Amino acid sequence: MGVGKPLAAGVVLLAVCLVCGASAQAASVLYVGDEVAALTAPVVAKRLPDVEVVDATGGTDSSDALEAVKAFYDPAQRVVVFDAGINDDQEDFVSLGGNLPPAAEEVGDACMVVPTIHTPSGEDPEPFIAKSKEVFEFAETRPTTETPEWAGAADLEPGLLDPDGIRPTPRGIEVRARLIAEAVRSCLAPRVAPPRPAPKTVEATAGFGDEIRSIYGQISMDVVRFAFATALINAVF
Repeated sequence: MGVGKPLAAGVVLLAVCLVCGASAQAASVLYVGDEVAALTAPVVAKRLPDVEVVDATGGTDSSDALEAVKAFYDPAQRVVVFDAGINDDQEDFVSLGGNLPPAAEEVGDACMVVPTIHTPSGEDPEPFIAKSKEVFEFAETRPTTETPEWAGAADLEPGLLDPDGIRPTPRGIEVRARLIAEAVRSCLAPRVAPPRPAPKTVEATAGFGDEIRSIYGQISMDVVRFAFATALINAVF
């Protein structure tokens, strides 16, 4: 009976240590981006209570987001949300497609989340569609990249955007946050290696097998005939 209490205390202490260890090892996410990202990041953090979200948003365009990656990225961060691009101006030589590759170089094997870019109300859609195309092209070259389809959601439901066509409404922020949080979860999920293909086996077709058996049968009959003829000749002579 004297051993029970110390043992119970030890179990409790171990449980506390395990909880502490789990908290210390919580996944960390770096979130960089522009004014739209600054509205979205806190809601993403609420949707990911078990994940540490380092909010480094507040820039103007994707060049600022790249600088934030350089300044704040830590190798312990398994995911980087690069939420910028709507304010990029080609005339000012700011290009989302040009800033994503160097950001990827900075973060190495970390998974990247890059939302697509919506078209502000009343604007020519082509430049913004081109920006989303840059996002998809980047993702094609980097398998550990998620591309939440915010542009598609905003197009389907105009009520997700403020009258200025740039900032999302409260509902828009919730939708953006849900899409981005789901992408972060996908990044953090264990990667399952694709199954190995089954070894290829060469199987004879039915017709080919019948042909082989016919040949062997003919050879066998010829051998029997030859043996019978040899025995008959020996018997006669």
